[in-house]
Amino acid sequence: MRDVDVAIIGAGPAGLSAALYVARSNLKVIIIAGKEPPALAGAHLIQNFAGAGSIAGPDLLATMRKQVTDLGVPIIEEDAIALILSMTPKGVTTRMKGIMAKAVIIAAGRRTRKQTIKNEAELLGRGVSYCALCDGPLYKQKEVVIVGDDEEALEDALALAQMGCKVTLVFEKSLDMIKGDKISEIRKSPQPISIFQQAKVVEVLQGENGNVAGVKVRTSDHLIQTLNVRAVFFISHVSAGPLLLQAGIELSDKGCIPTNSKQETNLEGVYAAGDVTCGEQQVAVAVGQGAVAGIEAARYVRKSLKV
Repeated sequence: MRDVDVAIIGAGPAGLSAALYVARSNLKVIIIAGKEPPALAGAHLIQNFAGAGSIAGPDLLATMRKQVTDLGVPIIEEDAIALILSMTPKGVTTRMKGIMAKAVIIAAGRRTRKQTIKNEAELLGRGVSYCALCDGPLYKQKEVVIVGDDEEALEDALALAQMGCKVTLVFEKSLDMIKGDKISEIRKSPQPISIFQQAKVVEVLQGENGNVAGVKVRTSDHLIQTLNVRAVFFISHVSAGPLLLQAGIELSDKGCIPTNSKQETNLEGVYAAGDVTCGEQQVAVAVGQGAVAGIEAARYVRKSLKV
């Protein structure tokens, strides 16, 4: 577990700008970048960011990032997969780390990795999970599905099997893309792991008790197969909207986070900045909102330290 003053979710211009202001306030700050690059990384040419002239998006992002890392701010290239925001200290969990913070700034942008699967959002916390290591022990001796498209999914499938879960791996690509010994480990697991490859979970089924009762899988030959499981772990994507709602963050009908002029959300000590607020999707706006969020989060932390 790592203790910081401010945790920032997102490493685009808003998150980096916020980190700059927090770090220069001599407070401990950490950035949880996520595995998907920010929108700025895909911008061909930026010509309306004052002072930068004409610059490629990736170059501008690299300059911002270096300015922050030069101040010693650590950047974790992992997704936030669990949030506890309605209490103090607040908690942010990634696949490998737990972080406690006095304040949190959400600057995760607007893009999501994938369309939310039917009933995924509704059953989050009731059998749907983004963290196998966190929630796997709850399903010992029960049938579970793990969904992913990279080596992390294989690692977590093995971890769940070692916990005593009865695991089915739905791998969304071909296993031929995986290098190393992970496939061999999967096939030799003392607790057998069933595998669907080039397959996709298309629906999570809800039981009479309101919890997960199964999943529908579209197999590689385009057939739909129902698996009776009690939990489904999504490793290849994290749907930010359900995660934020579960943590108590109010969202608009469009999935945006409403804020006031101080970038405050409905939860004390939680701020939002950049495209996630659905304002003008411009680098200058994101940087400005990030600056305000960083200043206000630092002010909030300093005030809490005096109490």
